[in-house]
Amino acid sequence: MSRMLSASDAIRHKEELVELFSYCKLISTGELPEREFCERKIDELITYLSDGKAYLFAQAIDGRLVGFLWACRIMREQGERFHTLYVAVSEQAQGGGIGSLLLSLAEDTARALSIDTSELNVHYHNEKARNFYEKRGYVAEGKPSAERITLVKKLF
Repeated sequence: MSRMLSASDAIRHKEELVELFSYCKLISTGELPEREFCERKIDELITYLSDGKAYLFAQAIDGRLVGFLWACRIMREQGERFHTLYVAVSEQAQGGGIGSLLLSLAEDTARALSIDTSELNVHYHNEKARNFYEKRGYVAEGKPSAERITLVKKLF
């Protein structure tokens, strides 16, 4: 089941979110982050959810989270955008369409909010992620930095 989670949902699933976040950082940077760092990031997410400043979409299988997408609204020079901060899918669930489903939920939410552009950053060396997003209509925007590239998609 895929759905948007509340702050109380995130608290209930905090351990799973920490594990998924850790795996996400390992894949995107090539380095395993400290557990304390991951816990702090999920605590930040819970605070942002409580304040209405973040969106959390998640997929569960048999009651256990196997993927999430963390996003927020952000104002850019070009106008408001729906910015995806993190996408994490467990190693066991990779290739099962969960990332695509979560991305679709986020894009549908952006459209419902009348936001016409979705954006995200990908670490430059993470070709698998870049290919994933490019296959779903995301294109590079601006000049890439040494570490990452910004990808955007017009939603309507």
